Amino acid sequence: DTNSNLGDNFVVLFTVLPAAQTAEPPPEPPPISLVPPQDLRANLYAELLQLSWSDTAIGEDRYDLQQRVRVRSKWQAWKPLVSVYEDTVGFTFTPLPNTQYEFRLKACKGSTCSPFSNVAAIRSK
Repeated sequence: DTNSNLGDNFVVLFTVLPAAQTAEPPPEPPPISLVPPQDLRANLYAELLQLSWSDTAIGEDRYDLQQRVRVRSKWQAWKPLVSVYEDTVGFTFTPLPNTQYEFRLKACKGSTCSPFSNVAAIRSK
């Protein structure tokens, strides 16, 4: 027989904690899939060369435009021309005279980019 001042009616509450688990990193976000711009065109207006395209990408933060020129019957390597803000659908500049150009562009978000658009070719006057 045990003497107790608590009486016979008492409840002990406790919580069972799960065993310690190693923290797993959160899952990677799904990769961004950007659609390339469509219908890239090059046109001459007086002394200006105008490039235009259809904005088909969703979620891009810029377009990277590249060009290459033909020198002595050989196409040079593609080089960056300009990057423009998202939702832009054209770019105009003054070309070198009597020069054959090719252009292409891609939609980008950070370091992820779409495939390149079609190639637009033109010869300046």
